Amino acid sequence: SSGINAEYGQISAAYDEKKDAKSLSQLKSFVGKLPHIQAEKRALEIQTSIAALIRKGLNKQYYDSFAVEQELREGLDVEKMNTFIEEMIYRQESLTKIIRLIAIQCIAGDGLRPKLYEFYKREIVQAYGYHHLLTFDRLEKCKLIYMQEKNQVISYPTLRSKMKLCIDNVNEKDPTDISYVFSGYAPLTVRLINWLTQGSQRDGLTYLDDIV
Repeated sequence: SSGINAEYGQISAAYDEKKDAKSLSQLKSFVGKLPHIQAEKRALEIQTSIAALIRKGLNKQYYDSFAVEQELREGLDVEKMNTFIEEMIYRQESLTKIIRLIAIQCIAGDGLRPKLYEFYKREIVQAYGYHHLLTFDRLEKCKLIYMQEKNQVISYPTLRSKMKLCIDNVNEKDPTDISYVFSGYAPLTVRLINWLTQGSQRDGLTYLDDIV
C-alpha cells in the first residue's frame, strides 16, 4: 500500500545519510540512529509479510463483496435489486454472506421495498430450499431483513449524515478518525461513544435525541 511504500522510502532515506556523511560528527550521528533504523526495517518487513499473507487469502469475490458493502453503506442504489447479490444466489454461494449483504441493504434503505423483499425471498427459497421461508420469518422478527414502513422511527440516511458515518476524504498519512480503519466508514457504535464522551454526557444525549 501507499503507507508501506512511504515507510520504505523513509528508511531508505535514513540509510542514505551514511553516504552523505562528510564529517566524523555526522557519521557518529548516523551510527547512533542505526539501531532504531534497523528495528524499523525489521518491523516493516514483518508487516509486509503479514500483508502479503492476508492478500493471498483474499480472492476477487471478497473484494467485490467488500465494494458492494461500501456502496450500500453510502446509500447507493439501496432501493434496487443488487445484481451482485442476485449473482451470488444463482451461484448458490454462502447463504450467510448473501443474507449479510441483504441485511446491510435493508438497513441502508430503511427496509426493502415490498417487491424487492419478495424477489430476494423467492430467489433464495428456490435456490436453497423451501425451509428458508422460516429463515425469512425469523429474520423479519429480528428486524434484520424487513419491508419498508411508512412511519420509520430512525432513518439510516439521517444517522449517516448527522453522525458522519461515511467519510469521503480520509487522511491516510495522519489519521485522526476511526473511519481510517474501516476504509472510510465509522461504525455507529463508535460514533455514539464519541458523541457521549464529548462535553457533558447530558449534551451528548440531547444531541442524540435531536437526531432520532
